[in-house]
Amino acid sequence: MRKILILTLSIVFLSSFSPAADSPKISADLKEKLAAGNKDEELQVIIQYNDAPAAADFDRIKEKGGKIKRGFNAVRGIAASLSLKEIEELQSDSRIRSISPDRIIRGSMDIADPASGANLVYSNLGYTGKGVTVALIDSGLQPGSSIQPDRILAYMDMINESSVSPGDEFGHGTHIAGIIGGSNRTETYHGIAPDVKFVVLRVLDGAGTGRVSNVIEAVDWVIDNAKLYGIRVINLSLGHPVYESYLTDPLTQACEKAWMAGISVITSAGNRGRTGNGYWTINSPGNDPYIITVGAMNDFNTIIRADDNITTYSSRGPSLGDRVLKPDLVAPGNRIVSTLAKSSYVEVNFAANVKDQDHIELSGTSMATGVVTGAVSLMLQRNPLLSPDQIKALLMASADKLENIDVFARGAGYLNVPRAILMIGPYKPVRFNSASPIVIKTEDSFKLISPPSVYVAQALWGDQAL
Repeated sequence: MRKILILTLSIVFLSSFSPAADSPKISADLKEKLAAGNKDEELQVIIQYNDAPAAADFDRIKEKGGKIKRGFNAVRGIAASLSLKEIEELQSDSRIRSISPDRIIRGSMDIADPASGANLVYSNLGYTGKGVTVALIDSGLQPGSSIQPDRILAYMDMINESSVSPGDEFGHGTHIAGIIGGSNRTETYHGIAPDVKFVVLRVLDGAGTGRVSNVIEAVDWVIDNAKLYGIRVINLSLGHPVYESYLTDPLTQACEKAWMAGISVITSAGNRGRTGNGYWTINSPGNDPYIITVGAMNDFNTIIRADDNITTYSSRGPSLGDRVLKPDLVAPGNRIVSTLAKSSYVEVNFAANVKDQDHIELSGTSMATGVVTGAVSLMLQRNPLLSPDQIKALLMASADKLENIDVFARGAGYLNVPRAILMIGPYKPVRFNSASPIVIKTEDSFKLISPPSVYVAQALWGDQAL
């Protein structure tokens, strides 16, 4: 199994996106707007450049009447408001790589702890995530008895451009934080890694929505401040449907930048598994081949794993257009009891789910993502030198394979925290191409393009034919 850490997984880009010849830089959903809309209609967009945008690029947008929102390092881009006419004119700029809408994003513990095996890790091995900082990019975090204020190292509100915490009006981020690291270990409900610390970056408003530009700004901030706060993991329990290739999508490109900077990025597969036949429903940024994409299991409120199954809502791969084999693995995500943000949207609108004054039960791949982020925190405490690629390979190789479940629903399998921890040795950090592979459609199935060795395929995805 140790060989898994240094093997490279091949990736070949095969896209079903077919940009029109006259608009090669414009994303498909933006082209629809251009074709049908009023040319004076103003849209919020993200413009990516081949190189870092210069002052002249900002000036050109302003000269055309556009309003600058912010610039980014992670995607070498600018978020701005422009009319459709101005967008059409900008595409002739040879320095521009792509133009995409500033899309809307949305947010996609009791039994989940023992079902994942995390309880055995800290009760028998003593790992609690101590010394690890998680960047929570979500709706905020309301501190309380589960997440004490001194465990929040920094707070950035990307919506209001402030470092003053408004708490968590929506309640999603507080719930996820409790799953990752709620510290009420003497109570029924507690998190996977109860000693982690957090930096909190608010990108979702009180109704649970935000803009891609908010997330990119948050990722930029994390990359710039990772060493200062010891940030090793980003939790992104949010996303939007796929509208363009991961090669140009601003959200996936920002996440890749963090990954390449040595930060493990964990994101949700999405909750669109009931759409159509369930396939092709992975959300962005979960369609990115590098970052770790998590689907949701239903543990049926039992500690034993034999009765667990994939939830019907968990999004399934392969990813739309690029055909990336996703999700990478699955974790408990159904009816997860975790921390309640008082007077939040979820408390008011999901009152029947409130368990007591401090806890609420919610479901989704968002929750499963929090479970995996907690597990990664435990892994990093055991060996702080692990690279994101090593962490991804270890998680996938150690997962229970669930051979009776479709690979596009369960990925490499079901998170097994004790096995992942026990597979970790005194490894030195190794970076390699851990990208999830591309698949092609055959007459009656799918198969990998340029597949890894049989050993790697079986170790990561099981014995199912791919």
